[in-house]
Amino acid sequence: MRTTAEKLRKVKEAEESASEVVAAARREAEELVRKAREEAEVYRQEERRKAREAGERELERRLEEARREAEEIAAEFSRRKSDVLETARERKEKAVSLLLERLQEAGKASF
Repeated sequence: MRTTAEKLRKVKEAEESASEVVAAARREAEELVRKAREEAEVYRQEERRKAREAGERELERRLEEARREAEEIAAEFSRRKSDVLETARERKEKAVSLLLERLQEAGKASF
């Protein structure tokens, strides 16, 4: 009987030992899962930060491009305005010149 009792005691010790190993493995697995979740969250935040920064850089690039285009449009407008004013001045001078010429011709004809 002693042998059976001894065997039962060893089986019980083995079961307790196995339970402790399983519990320790479970705790370790839970800790690994917790750490993995934390790392995943850190990674997710880092990726969001990178995406946000990339978006900000793209926005800055587009704003700079729009500013350059606005400057080009303003310069073109200024050139065209200058050309129109010059043309208007030339036409005004020609009109005044023609008017004076006609007045002089009309003045000679009346004498």
